[in-house]
Amino acid sequence: MNTFSKNTQNLYKNHPVLFIYGLGNYIKNLFQNEKLKYLVIFEEDKNTIDNFFQQAYITSLLKENKLFIFNAKEFDFNKAKDLFLQQNFMFYSKIVQIIEFKKSYLIQTIENNIHRAIESILNGLQSSQECEVYIEHFCKNLPKILSHSSTQNFLNTHKAKQKYAIIVASGPSLIKQLPLLKKIQNKVNIFCADGSYTILHKYGIKPDYVFCIEKDTINGKEKIGSWNFFDNNFGEFDKNILFIFTDTVHPKTIKLLENNNRNYIITLSINPLSTSFEFHDFGYCDLSFNSVANLAYNFAISLEYKNIILIGQDLAFGKDGNSHPKEFLHGTDSDSSCYEHIKTIAYGGKGKVFTQAAWLLYKEKYEYDINLNKHIIKTYNATEGGARIEGAIEKPFQELCDKIIKENTIKQAQILPLPDKHSIYTNLKKALNHFKIISQTSKNFLDDSKKIIKKIQNISLQINSLPKNLSLEESLKSIDFNQINILQKEIKLYKEKLYQNKYFSTILLSYMYANECNFIHLECLDINIPEKTKINQLTYIVNHERHIKEIVNLIEKQHSIIIQTTADIQELISKDFS
Repeated sequence: MNTFSKNTQNLYKNHPVLFIYGLGNYIKNLFQNEKLKYLVIFEEDKNTIDNFFQQAYITSLLKENKLFIFNAKEFDFNKAKDLFLQQNFMFYSKIVQIIEFKKSYLIQTIENNIHRAIESILNGLQSSQECEVYIEHFCKNLPKILSHSSTQNFLNTHKAKQKYAIIVASGPSLIKQLPLLKKIQNKVNIFCADGSYTILHKYGIKPDYVFCIEKDTINGKEKIGSWNFFDNNFGEFDKNILFIFTDTVHPKTIKLLENNNRNYIITLSINPLSTSFEFHDFGYCDLSFNSVANLAYNFAISLEYKNIILIGQDLAFGKDGNSHPKEFLHGTDSDSSCYEHIKTIAYGGKGKVFTQAAWLLYKEKYEYDINLNKHIIKTYNATEGGARIEGAIEKPFQELCDKIIKENTIKQAQILPLPDKHSIYTNLKKALNHFKIISQTSKNFLDDSKKIIKKIQNISLQINSLPKNLSLEESLKSIDFNQINILQKEIKLYKEKLYQNKYFSTILLSYMYANECNFIHLECLDINIPEKTKINQLTYIVNHERHIKEIVNLIEKQHSIIIQTTADIQELISKDFS
């Protein structure tokens, strides 16, 4: 074993993941440590990378997702974010440290990108209460999803027939673009954010698609609802508009659509719970770091539009400090006081404008999607205000409209038929059976959880029962550390099963991201003082009582929602869906 391997194993023997700069013949040696799960390596020399990729051992590790090799010169913020969004890498956010197999000026840039990515992911996380609200909305909306046309059917039948799609967001720059949009509305397909829907109606502009993703909660409390955008009756105006909502929306919003016979589909968001039902034709959309306008942009990509134009997409406060135009239903300053104001590059690249953390996430998501699709799609930012979106071509809206108006095309509405009763019945029965499986799995897992909590409580009782006059050394000798070691392994096995269980990942995601990293950091400490090592072990065990109790609490909440949903679907089937 070479010196680098020995030193690394000695210093990082408890680490489940290592980040190393520079490829070398140390990989097999490091994986001899059973605690090491993943190895992330950055290398700037392309020939070295290519040579390693030809080794059978290396390719097998890559296929198993145990080894990740990145070209250091190409490792940017987006690649860092992709890395930490897979394999539970966010659990390791507190032990990120790049080990130098060789020195490079690129190391600091890589570390900065990783820390930016971690911060971005944490900023975009929902609270545990919001995860619970999503579960509730998903369960209540699922029968509506299955009784309407599927997302895949929509994508197949609504492929782009025009060259241009326009995404209409509700930023403060929107109103100045509406006279031009009105002139070309019959020659383009208009993808409208929920907040822009009532504005377009006011200006006599008919969108083709209206999108909504809001669950209308902040930390579990209801706020001003997106349903307000649909609490109206626009009559003939709504004819041939397709409302495309996600499974996250409040059921009240769906009810308002149905009150006025509006055409809609609901698409499943991609997460372990929704995908476990295998209703693949009805999904999937990625709502991570997405605004409703981001979602509309993603749909335009999926429908194969070659030219996508953004308007009203300021992602920044106006010069007057407003977040929206005065025509916006929830007011001009609905987002003005929620977040700290942050400076970013202005549209056109001249000067700075003020944005906020959530808008930065949406901006980053645009930039990621634009870069990913730049070889097949041209994205134009015709907002003429707000923040710069890197990768989007900045053009005056007038210039783009002059091109569009010359197009010899007139769009035609396409109606999506509802599925037949047999299909609805089959899918509802499938959902019902799957809910029953999740329910039984929950019961079994809750039983296991409570057994482990009892064992932890017994250890805590032993510790609290120790005589007060004993020294630290004497107290530690009085504790059976064979029992501690066995329980620590049992807790780890319990959590491994938890990580692998797709039924609980969605409800637990935020809580686990926020807390699991602390336990991993504690395990990685290598103090080399036996007494302190034992204290860390006890700390690890005792603190898991609160941790597992909160896991139990969240799973019980999901279980309760699923029990109610099972009863609701059974009643719906018995009444023949009426």
